[in-house]
Amino acid sequence: MKEFTELPQFTLVMDLIRLLDEEYCRTNQVVVLGPLPKSYSSPASLGMLDTSDEKTLVEVEQKIGRKVKPIQLNAYEINRAIDFGYGKARSLLMGDEEEIERKREPVFLYHDTQIKFSRDQTIPEILIDTLSEAVTRRATDIHIETYENDVDLRFRIDGLMHQVTTPLSAGNVRAVISHIKILAELDISDRRNPQDGRLLAYYYDKGEVARRISFRASILPGPFGEDAVLRVLDEGRTLLTLNDLGMNSKILERFQRMVKSPGGMILVTGPTASGKTTTLYAAIQSISLSGKKILTVEDPIELEIPKVNQKQVTSQLSFAAYARAFMRQNPDVLMIGEVRDEETALIALKAAQMGHLVLTTLHTPDSVSAIGRLGTLGVDRALLVSTLLGVLSQRLVRKICKECKRNHDLDATLISHLPWFPKEIVSYKGQGCKICGGTGFFERIGVFELLEFDDSLREQIALGFDMSMDELSKRFKFDRLYDDAVSKVEQGTTTIEEVIRTVPLRSNRRS
Repeated sequence: MKEFTELPQFTLVMDLIRLLDEEYCRTNQVVVLGPLPKSYSSPASLGMLDTSDEKTLVEVEQKIGRKVKPIQLNAYEINRAIDFGYGKARSLLMGDEEEIERKREPVFLYHDTQIKFSRDQTIPEILIDTLSEAVTRRATDIHIETYENDVDLRFRIDGLMHQVTTPLSAGNVRAVISHIKILAELDISDRRNPQDGRLLAYYYDKGEVARRISFRASILPGPFGEDAVLRVLDEGRTLLTLNDLGMNSKILERFQRMVKSPGGMILVTGPTASGKTTTLYAAIQSISLSGKKILTVEDPIELEIPKVNQKQVTSQLSFAAYARAFMRQNPDVLMIGEVRDEETALIALKAAQMGHLVLTTLHTPDSVSAIGRLGTLGVDRALLVSTLLGVLSQRLVRKICKECKRNHDLDATLISHLPWFPKEIVSYKGQGCKICGGTGFFERIGVFELLEFDDSLREQIALGFDMSMDELSKRFKFDRLYDDAVSKVEQGTTTIEEVIRTVPLRSNRRS
């Protein structure tokens, strides 16, 4: 039996595809696939319709100057890859059926495009410049805020809002928001009701290879006009693995063991924008190629995971409705984006009780609070004890920029308010540079605590769980969020100011 392969298993690089003439590729139904091995002695991957065609294999090796490994693809996949290599990115990144369904033209963005101020600048140009700069600066959200005689443009970068100089004004913001509505297929005549939509763009990052970017648009009316928030969903970004999240080795080992369980429920908790979905995606990715049937329901789908059946909440189908329907789809693993109500909680726990692995999230300040929160949703304590594998609570802290990182003396006044914080450590701070945009920080990393359920803890919950965080930490050797955050300060990854800003400190005390 031939090895199973599909086009998404490979990286498409325009320069590699163009190693062969387009006419030759189409005539012989071949295409060079990436990534190209670093070692010259390792063969390049060659997508072929007929992998037994020795004559073509020899010709290709002579043309590109290295050995090739034939990869079986169908004609549709080969032609899509050739289209991509020769400037027809849309036919690769969006199938014909989806193109008909969307009935919209994509926006094309470029890395070197900056927000400009020009007398003759058109409304589409203003929007393209804004979107391009937002993606280039790694913004996760774009905020257009309308006031009586002013308009603010702000980008959320690494979790914080940053004011941006903009040509947007009270005189043109209405037209810009109308253009957003057109691209997102919203009603431009309705300025009294909130509207949500999605617009599509292709972003060219320092080259000719386009990444598909979706912007989830939320339009909200107000007394001086409409505000718009665009969530940036970079569909071309790489999925993080569990090793990339920032878990310490002890938590990582225990969490990986839980994710490999044949059944039970794992909760990931934290406030909005604390990285819960990213953690679930990393967990799903770690088991997606293990021969399991995986179903997810999300609101919205932020990234597509290969070989995972992802569904999105609609006005007709809620989390609970999807979760109930999933049980008839013969799944091994279920990911439920969020437990919002009693019905969803009960369905998730019963699915876990039936032998499915269930991953989901809950909005609670820490892992211990999740137990009480499920109780308020009407979950039977016996059901909780028999199914819950563990609770991972998390926050995101900004990482000190490596390019401008310097030694930094801790503020004595600040530390005096944190008597449990270790005094004799070497601390660091970013000075601000071009790479980090003057902030001193670049990207974020997770801070975690993992409450793993064992027989002793299950017994305590069954008897009526009433234990403080300190008692829990001592009795079950439980490391708190704060402990992990302090260790990241000691490692020079983040700052004490970031810990205070993001991690709840009210009940923490170094024992």
